[in-house]
Amino acid sequence: MKKLITLKPGFELIFALSIMAIFVLPAVVCGQGKYNKKMSIIIQNGDTTVNGKKLKDLSPEERKEALGVFDQDNSRPHWRRSGRDNAFGFRGDSAQNYQFKIDTNGTMLTDRSGRLPEMMRRMMPDMQNFGAPRWEMRTPGGSEMNDRRSPRRNRLDVQEFNFSNTDKNGVYTSISFRVGRANPEDTKRIAKTEKNDLELDDLTLTPEFTSGKTLLNFSLTEKAPAEVTFTNDEGKPLWTAKANSSFTKSFMMPTNGYYYLVVKQGGKVAVKRVVKE
Repeated sequence: MKKLITLKPGFELIFALSIMAIFVLPAVVCGQGKYNKKMSIIIQNGDTTVNGKKLKDLSPEERKEALGVFDQDNSRPHWRRSGRDNAFGFRGDSAQNYQFKIDTNGTMLTDRSGRLPEMMRRMMPDMQNFGAPRWEMRTPGGSEMNDRRSPRRNRLDVQEFNFSNTDKNGVYTSISFRVGRANPEDTKRIAKTEKNDLELDDLTLTPEFTSGKTLLNFSLTEKAPAEVTFTNDEGKPLWTAKANSSFTKSFMMPTNGYYYLVVKQGGKVAVKRVVKE
């Protein structure tokens, strides 16, 4: 008879298993509409099983479905502890103990425990065999873990730009931007409309390291006047400008955080969420 591990998991184990579930089994943790499914994850003798099937034995169809569910806009993964042992159940958009929100652009997870990286290293081979994106946790001094992102596969309508620069004095600087379509709630809050149907082509964000400014470029399919607004996370306009078939503007964007790009042309609107790190 198989016997489940009877260790008493602390926060570190719950957190580590939850991270693995988020990045490896999106179908388990995502619950929106038709994707409201229930699954069971059990760690037993070093093996991870989902509804009785090992991760490495999942069929291509099951793997595709799992990754596809995670690509739904407005997905909010949650997890809950279902028992005293290390078996966990997940159901839809409910959460009992711990909740982490992942927006449409990506995620930031952090932990201050020195045990977590060691535990994740033990679990990583199983995750890699499943085909999950490779990621790592760094622990300066062997105890503290820095914030790190694990890229999601098959993300639609999301762009990421990463830049680094070393000046003449040897000072190293890195900047990254992530741009994605705003969710319906943010679209209504920022643009005062439920529409988000205008396409922006060839959108790029590039830092100008010498001046400290950021260069924004994009083009529009229709050659018609358009209004461009760049706001902070609260929707307060930082600047406005006019555009036609193409748009270029250099502006100051000194603070890391969330911003919104709103473009209105005719009866159409585009609302993009911009994350600077």
